[in-house]
Amino acid sequence: MDRLRLISVTLSMIFLALFGTPGGGACQSASSSGSTSSASEGVSTIPPVGSLADEQSLKSRWFIVVRHAEKASEPRHDPPLTEYGEARAQLLLQMLISAEPTTLLATELIRSQHTLEPLAAELGLLIDMKDSDDPYGMAAEAIRLDQPVTVISAHSDTVVPIMQGLTGQNLEHLGPIRYDDLFLVAQIGSQSSVLRLQYAPAGQ
Repeated sequence: MDRLRLISVTLSMIFLALFGTPGGGACQSASSSGSTSSASEGVSTIPPVGSLADEQSLKSRWFIVVRHAEKASEPRHDPPLTEYGEARAQLLLQMLISAEPTTLLATELIRSQHTLEPLAAELGLLIDMKDSDDPYGMAAEAIRLDQPVTVISAHSDTVVPIMQGLTGQNLEHLGPIRYDDLFLVAQIGSQSSVLRLQYAPAGQ
């Protein structure tokens, strides 16, 4: 089984385990060392594993969308991350390195870029910067690049519009967006699903 098929089938199984049969079921929470995570709202559903028979339906893309980590109070226009925010950025590296992202998108603001810098350095990737005032344009660019795994660092008021651009669904009910929110947007064939997780450095 090639990597793309394995990712697709594994993701299908993860969603089915969390949500039960498509369209319903409560999600379970889980935790790991140094972080906390809890799955919540699934938006739409992916098809059961058994229906992923033809190769086209197995084509998958993952978009991992986060709000930038905690920012300092100064300078007000474009503050960097706080010490705690830097710790969260390091945790994001630890969580996502095994996902092998191939594209990193951030805005022109320092806090958005700094959230992804540890991951970019470890992977040897450049961070592609997009206008913070154009979340739908960022979503369109992520789709255009058509990479297996894309990580997007956005802002409290742009995370939801970006995901709406990625899925074509109304996701306003997911707000407000917190620092510890991490969204996995899965696209398998023509189906899109959103999984909400929480993560935080140890000690929060």
